[in-house]
Amino acid sequence: MRKVFTLFLCLLLALSTVAHAATTAGEQAAESEAGKKFDAGAYYGSVQGTGGIMTVKVTVSDTAIETITILENRELLHRKTIVEELLIPEIIKEQSLAVDTVAAATLSSSAVIRATAAALEQANTDMDLLYEPVEEELPAAVEDDEQFDVIIVGAGIAGMFASMELYERNPDLNVLVVDKSDFVGGSLTVSGAYLLCLDNDMLRQQDKNRTPEEMADSFQTFSESYDPDYVINRDLTVNVGHAISDMWNILNKNDAPFDLGRPLTSAIGNSWYATDLMINENILTLNAGNELTRFIETLFYPTCELRLQSNVTDLIVEDGAVKGVTVDNGTQVYSAYADNVILATGGHGPNDELMEQLNPDYAGNVALGHKDSTGDGFKFVGDLGGYTMGWGLCGVMGVDFMPYSFAYPYGMLGMYATSLINLNGEIIAGREQINESPEQIAFSLWDTHSPYYSMLEDIEKLNIGYKFETTEALAADVAKRYDVNETEFDATVDQLIAESGLQAPYYAVRNAFTYYCSLPGIVVNETCQPLTATGTIIPNLYCVGELILGNFYTGAYAQVGSGLALSASSGVLAAQQITGID
Repeated sequence: MRKVFTLFLCLLLALSTVAHAATTAGEQAAESEAGKKFDAGAYYGSVQGTGGIMTVKVTVSDTAIETITILENRELLHRKTIVEELLIPEIIKEQSLAVDTVAAATLSSSAVIRATAAALEQANTDMDLLYEPVEEELPAAVEDDEQFDVIIVGAGIAGMFASMELYERNPDLNVLVVDKSDFVGGSLTVSGAYLLCLDNDMLRQQDKNRTPEEMADSFQTFSESYDPDYVINRDLTVNVGHAISDMWNILNKNDAPFDLGRPLTSAIGNSWYATDLMINENILTLNAGNELTRFIETLFYPTCELRLQSNVTDLIVEDGAVKGVTVDNGTQVYSAYADNVILATGGHGPNDELMEQLNPDYAGNVALGHKDSTGDGFKFVGDLGGYTMGWGLCGVMGVDFMPYSFAYPYGMLGMYATSLINLNGEIIAGREQINESPEQIAFSLWDTHSPYYSMLEDIEKLNIGYKFETTEALAADVAKRYDVNETEFDATVDQLIAESGLQAPYYAVRNAFTYYCSLPGIVVNETCQPLTATGTIIPNLYCVGELILGNFYTGAYAQVGSGLALSASSGVLAAQQITGID
């Protein structure tokens, strides 16, 4: 009997153990299933991008996105590295598709996000969760009434070089740089990365050197071609010209990858020399600006305290002298004080009101520069009695649609457009006539023999033009969208096709004048200090960069590479004045 009872107890214990094991396994399976987000594996997603098909490979575990690899990517071209280094890590970190696109690679970022979504839809996941908004990291709270030696407003090329020169001369200075954007570089990021070069040892060795005085003479002559009575700020121009050499000293000693002394034809003659960033032989416009930004920012970061997403709303002024700035960082509004303030706030292109006021002939054109260059510096200095000089823009013919205006590849359809017809059915020559035309647009004509044929196939999808077999079809299509005389427009198209020898099928691209830099500038003295209308200096304040370009020339862009070089070097000059030139 005892044996039977013992056997019964053993059997009961065994059944209990089995039941417990089954329960535990079931609970673990349930927990595993509850935490499961994907069917683990590798998935592929393809979407139509602006330049062609975008394909990515996405690998996932049961619970997380593990890797995203860009495969077919004509959409990205030279921007592939930027997206791989900035966007993809953010998607993986946040485990979300609701992340911000990368500045100056917005379209490429969007294509990668959409292709990744197409891949993840195959992984048996809840797509709604992947699009839940990512909580933004707001700037940390800071102490009010902090004191600095120098505050720089703006982290574009002028602000960065001002900070680097301050650090070069006195690394013990307490420098604060604030910018309302969430990245550094400003309009540099969308530039061609050309820098004017003069007063340089390497140019002297090649017998190619030009002096700051010669630069000032050239800019004066150039400006007179637009306004015979215009007088540039010669003393400032010469001083900034000398600072260009100091700017190059910073770059050269850090092994900047430039092709020094490459000759470029420009509006003031081909005897001047500019340099461009030589990452590879096929470097293209937008990537060059980003690459130069990434090179400079590594030199810039150690030189200051940087606060991004921090909008300066006003200057603090006591007894007519600037004492600091008021900052709104999204979590608090605070005051920061300094012995000197440098305004490197950029131009005013995206500000429609200032465009009407300072550049009325170009109001309504497509602005390509930094979206946050909204003319803050003009307001700050204007409130203190400052004023402006100069007019015009640094611009090119582009495509009449913001994302593609000047960007490679579609911007080429604007930059190299020749045969132009406006809505009046008139053949026109260039950007000035486009601005005088209805809607400030015109159409350029192309055919399949164009070197840009691969882009032409996309123009209807991108809403920047039309493909047509007959001139009548084009005229009818344009007449549906605009107030045109269909018969006259058709006749002009016939004329241009006959003169140019184009063959069907034809393509008509909608072009506009696009610009990336505004020229009106705050009037300053020879050391970048702003002046009032009575000629007095506004104490403790300096203006640099695009904010003062009108002091150097007017009407248009005078020289390839001059915009960036003058901006950076004016920042250098202001720093030299603050620290005292040797």
